Amino acid sequence: MLFWWMLRSSLAPLARIRRLLVAGLRPLFAPCSLVQLGIISLSAGICEEVLFRSVIQGTLATVAGPWVALFIASLIFGAVHLVTVAYGIIAAAIGGYLGLLWLLGGNLLIPIATHAAYDFLALVYFLRFWDPESSGNS
Repeated sequence: MLFWWMLRSSLAPLARIRRLLVAGLRPLFAPCSLVQLGIISLSAGICEEVLFRSVIQGTLATVAGPWVALFIASLIFGAVHLVTVAYGIIAAAIGGYLGLLWLLGGNLLIPIATHAAYDFLALVYFLRFWDPESSGNS
């Protein structure tokens, strides 16, 4: 829902993200099949969640406690995704959500599956169904 809204929003920071996605992400991933997009999404979900939840958040939790670890890991997640300031803030919020899923669910597969599913659905929608020309927001 957040991604869908971002693609349609007229807010300047979101329009900038949209332009960057159209210029950089779309040409890179447009030739990919659904299977390839699935593999890319699953790889991102596994690799990023193992790093940010298990390694970073998990290690910090032993030193600073689970909530401070969640906060710091989310900030780092946002910083690593700092394409624009707005995107970094959005990514930090998503990182917080994924970290909370891990913290409350106690199972790393929960944020992995959530992350991979989000990436896959967002990529498929962005590449196969969303038309920047007809949206009026390109």
